[in-house]
Amino acid sequence: IAVNAEADAEFLRMSGSPTIRIEGSDIDPEGAGEVGLYLRMYPAADGTRSSGVPSKALIRSAVEQARGWGHGRRR
Repeated sequence: IAVNAEADAEFLRMSGSPTIRIEGSDIDPEGAGEVGLYLRMYPAADGTRSSGVPSKALIRSAVEQARGWGHGRRR
């Protein structure tokens, strides 16, 4: 969803851009800050929060967790 206004960010509880949720759960709850229109930081390979784009591994892990899977297999 493209969000261009603070009011919309507040309504959607968007914690920066991009905010990615799976079934309502943020893929990086530790990185969810205040609601608003700002560049969100995701964990980089070195452990810092310097990447404005979530890694494929973070997204994959969140999808697997939401589906109850681990390493592509059902737990």
